Amino acid sequence: KAVIISGSSGVGKTRLLEEVQRDTQAKGIKYIRINSFEEDIDKPYAALAGFLEEYLKSLGKEEIKLLSDTLDKDQLYELKNIVPAFKEITLPQETKPVDGLPQRRLNLIEGILKIMGKIGQEATTVLAIDDFHWVDAASLEIFYYIFRLKDSRVVLLATALMDGECLLTG
Repeated sequence: KAVIISGSSGVGKTRLLEEVQRDTQAKGIKYIRINSFEEDIDKPYAALAGFLEEYLKSLGKEEIKLLSDTLDKDQLYELKNIVPAFKEITLPQETKPVDGLPQRRLNLIEGILKIMGKIGQEATTVLAIDDFHWVDAASLEIFYYIFRLKDSRVVLLATALMDGECLLTG
């Protein structure tokens, strides 16, 4: 469920992603591509938020609303902070952040997992990440979990500059 393409700069890794995109989309397979950047490596969930934003852009407003209805208000509150497409969703007036960073992080992760679970149960989705070596650690944890799910239909295709071990190995 994961393919990492590594090699030196300029050997054609990004071009290969573009070819895979053309082929997968021609076959009706959902393809979502994001780029990771060095400045985002210390921003928790930056890569994951980028993926969710691109996924939500592929949906209509009604589909986004239906998806948000599957989340509880605390999960949606936290997701609105990292995923711009959710900013249009109105929360109940009394919604405030829960006390404590651990609970807020848990709400965020549970919301992400609900959405990723839904994506993984739909038609096969290819998540292409260019410059995977810059993906933040928090996103890596979630991606690692999702790609290990037995029934997930999300496939990772990533490029990385370094040769060597895969970042998603246990």
